Amino acid sequence: MATEKWEKRICQLIKRLKSSSDEASFRNDFHDAVTRAIDQGKLTGTDADLLFEARSYLEGWTTSPAPDPLVAASQWMKIYEAGQNRIPETILEALLRRFPESPLNAEQLRTFVLQCSHPSLIEVLLDRRLVRSQHLNELTQTHPAEFYQSAAFDVMTERHALQGAGPLWEECARGKARPDGLMTRERAIVSVYASFPEDDGNERLVALLLAGAVNADGVLGALLNVEQAALRFCRYIAFGRSHESIEQISLNWIGRCQVEFQKGLGQKSQTVWLVLAMLRLSCLVQFEDRKRLTEQTAALSQHSILQVLQKMEEDCTSGVGDVPLVVLAKELHEAVQEHVRRLPTGTSRADDSPERALRFERYRGSKEVIEQILHAMEAPIEASALRDALEVSLFNCGVRPLGEAGEQVHFDVNVHEAETSAVLVGDAVVISHVGRSLGEGQERLVLRKAKVRPVRNHTECPGEN
Repeated sequence: MATEKWEKRICQLIKRLKSSSDEASFRNDFHDAVTRAIDQGKLTGTDADLLFEARSYLEGWTTSPAPDPLVAASQWMKIYEAGQNRIPETILEALLRRFPESPLNAEQLRTFVLQCSHPSLIEVLLDRRLVRSQHLNELTQTHPAEFYQSAAFDVMTERHALQGAGPLWEECARGKARPDGLMTRERAIVSVYASFPEDDGNERLVALLLAGAVNADGVLGALLNVEQAALRFCRYIAFGRSHESIEQISLNWIGRCQVEFQKGLGQKSQTVWLVLAMLRLSCLVQFEDRKRLTEQTAALSQHSILQVLQKMEEDCTSGVGDVPLVVLAKELHEAVQEHVRRLPTGTSRADDSPERALRFERYRGSKEVIEQILHAMEAPIEASALRDALEVSLFNCGVRPLGEAGEQVHFDVNVHEAETSAVLVGDAVVISHVGRSLGEGQERLVLRKAKVRPVRNHTECPGEN
């Protein structure tokens, strides 16, 4: 949601306040901004009173000497507890950035962090070193249930700083949803899984998925957002264990990958490709144990090839050309044949008949070979018989001359190439070197334009009156 004008104004005043500044001017400007917000219906009288109380605390925080840390912390907690659902988060963040440079004690830390639902405020605490990461990790051990519901969980996850998260795993397994606006339970499970040692984490996650107490599809989808965690778990279920229950997890994950492919080649695509490649490879080396999974991965792999070929046809510079695919030779052949069949066969006209479209495609297929013959004919040839034979061959392939040497025509940029500058469309020109086309009329495909030069002392082409 965009920050409103009155919010920005108050945040600016909070940021600019200095101990040496004119407090009277600050108070007047602050009062004016709050009053305008009330007049616009943005604030209630109770909200305004809370902001004025925060202003008085802020003035004390910027004085010298600094206020007692316990007193300042109590003032901040009073404002936050009363205003967390009433005062905009931007203003709360601006106030916290002006909090005195003194770390919070253990009790103050626990009280605020465990009830804070605004990640940006936890970010401020860490950035200003009012708290440290190790302090927050200690709370995962002493107060795991409250920490699981707090914004601190999200911030520590985003910073890859979560450690010793065993107690949090128990909270994840209990199935309690997390507050709105914070990461989902499924995403939280993936975060805690990623913080465990590899063997321990893999066993825990498999057990949780098989227990049926969690939305397995949601967890496997959330894994695709964290590449390293996804690849770690995929290696385990693909090559670490062989069991019917593990195959069911793999089948569910393939289904999730298919959903992502249907959405298009987005941000998750690289992870999805890697997961599919590892599961497919595991099927090829353990075919007898994973027949159902083999069928699923084979079908999705073949569909993936078509997606990649289509994307490369549209944009050969796209990164999709670097994705890993595990396919058999026959699957690749079939996919390429299907891709070729799907390619458009249009000509220069959208309403051409299928016969004319097919003929146009044959012309395009012959173009490269014919161009090479034309280059050979332009080189000095001793034997006129060879040249005559080549002419006949080209004619049989559908090659026709574009004009005749010495012929005077109107300049047409589609079939003519001027030997000099300043030749405009429609100007009278004379053909100096005959061009070549494949086919005639509207169906023709120009192979080599006829070279022309301006007609001297003529204003019209022959035949015009």
